[in-house]
Amino acid sequence: MGQKEQLQKEIDRLERYAKFYLNILLALLSGLTGIIYKILIQGNISKNLIILGITGIIAVVFVMIKIKIIDKKENILLDKLGKEE
Repeated sequence: MGQKEQLQKEIDRLERYAKFYLNILLALLSGLTGIIYKILIQGNISKNLIILGITGIIAVVFVMIKIKIIDKKENILLDKLGKEE
């Protein structure tokens, strides 16, 4: 297996990870939307909802950072792949 094929395989793997984390991000955001609706519209403010909301926000930030890291790694590999050609 050549260097070019190995780089392409690594890029494909990173793209799969990015899609996986994007799906997690969308699920977290939809859950947070439900929590925000419950708190703001229905006026149901409980400690459990606030804790769940804060935990969700932290998870969203973590997933966004993870997606950025994957994107940077993918760009580095694409640059290496471009130099090989």
